[in-house]
Amino acid sequence: MAALFKEIVNDATRDSTAHVQLERKKCITEITTQNNRITKARELLLMDHIEGEEYKILKKESEKKIIRLEAKLKDLTTENSVDTEIHSILDKALYSLINLTQLYRNADVEGKRVIIGSIFPEKWSLTALYIEPPKSMKQPLLSTS
Repeated sequence: MAALFKEIVNDATRDSTAHVQLERKKCITEITTQNNRITKARELLLMDHIEGEEYKILKKESEKKIIRLEAKLKDLTTENSVDTEIHSILDKALYSLINLTQLYRNADVEGKRVIIGSIFPEKWSLTALYIEPPKSMKQPLLSTS
């Protein structure tokens, strides 16, 4: 069951990662295109086919696009690193879930409290005679009507 869950999460992450990789390639291609545009404009300026003002305008436009694309590329890199972190978090969560009984047995009182608190997030009421579950658990699971 854990292997199936892990495979499903990995598939979803792979789809997301493929989209990020495609966007990264597009950004890199566009940055290269803009750099080539600046180079071509410089060559035209040297051959006296365009004026200095035209070159400055072309260069300024291309540099603005490059800055915007580099920022987008940085965001995509951050997104990709988050996807990588998901794998380690998933492995740790599955390990904890599979070995929950062993973790509970070996835990101290505070550790046991954390485990129970994560399973039952609402507070339990302790009285002298019995333990009362939270209100949400008092409702029947299946309705007879």
